[in-house]
Amino acid sequence: MGWGNVFVQDEIAIADKLSITLGIKAERNPYSGTEWLPNARIAYQATPEQLLWAALSRAVRSPSRIDRDVYFPGNPPFVLVGNDTFEDEVANVAEIGYRAQFSEAFSGSITAFYQDYPNLRSVSPGTGALVFANNNEGTSKGLEGWGSLRLTHGWRLSGGFVLQRLHIATKAGQVDIGGIAGLGNDPEQSAQLRSWWDIGSAWEFDAGVRYMGKLPSPVVPSYTVVDARLGWKPTRNLELALIVQNAFDKEHAEWGPPANRASYDRSMMLRAILKL
Repeated sequence: MGWGNVFVQDEIAIADKLSITLGIKAERNPYSGTEWLPNARIAYQATPEQLLWAALSRAVRSPSRIDRDVYFPGNPPFVLVGNDTFEDEVANVAEIGYRAQFSEAFSGSITAFYQDYPNLRSVSPGTGALVFANNNEGTSKGLEGWGSLRLTHGWRLSGGFVLQRLHIATKAGQVDIGGIAGLGNDPEQSAQLRSWWDIGSAWEFDAGVRYMGKLPSPVVPSYTVVDARLGWKPTRNLELALIVQNAFDKEHAEWGPPANRASYDRSMMLRAILKL
């Protein structure tokens, strides 16, 4: 079995500040043959520091050996078998964004997106056993942004957020038994903020806060994590650091069903790095 791809792209200047980029990729896989993946982007450089852009693209997840060739359990009677007609999972994506260097110290970007998934994987009844099929579909839409701010020569902040709405359902007239549970268990909100601070020539203090919204299926509560690092370089070749993870929360879960859900505990670590 062989895999291969070829890609071509061209950028066309329409005007001094306006350009279009057109590209297409041909991707060959042994299961579904050749897939064509086009993309188109338009960019408007409003000023040297500001860019408006939009894009349309198509992406696929090619079938795997599990989708096409699995037999579970290893001996009959089989409960789940592969499906030799399982198709690529397709994503049709539209994006529009804006990014700017507002000053020497501050830059940022914001992007709105819409993604359509017409043939997501399902677990559906087959002849004598369950099979993988493409009986689910879904959409996601949202907004994401990031920014970077240098407060002083030795202190920098960066952060970002994602807001999204994900909808996955079984196609009308089709059947899915448990396939949706493996798709789209993502938070609708997440955000993070990090700080890097050089305290003089020998000391560093880095800290970060990360928020993740709740997961829908299985339900996992939202959580906020704070990590920090205090570093000291007494010589050019030696670095000592105190690292604290999950500083203000004894423990939290990030994924999994309640019955066997793993928790991440607060931890502290002393680290020494010696360069010879």
